[in-house]
Formats: sequence, C-alpha cells, structure tokens
Amino acid sequence: MTAVHVTVWDDRNGGGADTPALFVHNIFTWGDDPEYGFAGQRPLTADRPLLLMDRRGYGDSPDTARSDFEVDAEDVVGLLGTGAHLVGHGNGGVVALLDRVRGLTPTVTDDATPERFLRESTESVGLPVPPLRCGFG
Repeated sequence: MTAVHVTVWDDRNGGGADTPALFVHNIFTWGDDPEYGFAGQRPLTADRPLLLMDRRGYGDSPDTARSDFEVDAEDVVGLLGTGAHLVGHGNGGVVALLDRVRGLTPTVTDDATPERFLRESTESVGLPVPPLRCGFG
C-alpha cells in the first residue's frame, strides 16, 4: 500500500494527552492547508498531537486516478495505530464513517439529557452554550 502524507503537530511540551487526533479533510483542500484545511486547529496541539492526513490525490500524498472512499478508509485505519480521535470534514467525514468508527463525538450516554448533550457538545469545542429552545426531552 502506498503511504499517504501526514503532517504531525505536537506542541505539548511534556504535558497533555498521548492519544492523537487524526484529521481527514474534505475536497479542494488538504490536511494543513492554511485556508480550507485544519491549520486553524493548531492551538489544540497544546493538549494532544494532531495528525493531518492528506488523502490520495491531495496535498503531498501520491496522485491517484480517482478518489476512492474505501481506499481512504484503509489509509485511515493504517494511521489510527492503537487509537486516535478521528475528525472528518465533508468527504473526510464519509471516510471516517466507512472506517466503522466505534463512536462519534460527542459521546451520548444513556443518562444524557438534551441540556447536557447541548452543553457538552458546545463547551467541549470552546463555544458558549446556546439556550435550549426545542420541544424534545
């Protein structure tokens, strides 16, 4: 199997988590593309290593005749190692789903209320918690 290019960012300085986050990009971009890729996520490297994959035919990965989600998913499996948080955007999200992920962020437990789900899915990414205005729960 041809290896894909991966940019590794790790600014933990001896602290933070060992489990990396693997980012899989959408079309018309690549992993560390400063405008449409994941370059804006660089501050997360203070907490954990980030692996920014260039899918085949993008960035510094080998060219391909056509994009293939299943081949991309095999590449992702090869990069996950003993485990990683998997983040997919657009077509990268399709690849992540084909990888038969065990869970998607945010993780919802049986005791989750709509309020708790909303809080955990916004606070975890640094967003303010919006008011709950729906009729479920």
